[in-house]
Amino acid sequence: MMAFGKELQSKASHDALLKLCDQEIRLLETMKKCITLRIKCDRDYTTSLAGFSTLGSRLDGMSIYDGQVYQAWSTVLKETDNICQKMKKSVEDLNENVLNKLNNLIREKIEMKRRYVQERIQVDTDYLKSYTATEKIPSN
Repeated sequence: MMAFGKELQSKASHDALLKLCDQEIRLLETMKKCITLRIKCDRDYTTSLAGFSTLGSRLDGMSIYDGQVYQAWSTVLKETDNICQKMKKSVEDLNENVLNKLNNLIREKIEMKRRYVQERIQVDTDYLKSYTATEKIPSN
């Protein structure tokens, strides 16, 4: 059973706690939308980089000499591949770790709010029963 201080027993406190919980859930859901959008954008960007690399590799094979321009182009392609690999890993980490943990946190917050409301209803019901029972006791 809940054990709140006296200042948290009023209806206003109950409403404030529910409002705070709702705001936290909305914030977490907004964070989830932003991270999901970032994952999508990063995937799209990674796909574009891979396409650029593929196209650039065709040009890379056309070179018949080993000059500075060829070496610079080769460096650009290698670094683009490195960036692409790092972005893929970053997207996987965001999706597997951050997004999953955020989903779990949202579920936990929703469950916590549901349990709090159930407990509050039970406390209010028990209080009403006790109050009604004491009202029926004749006073001396």
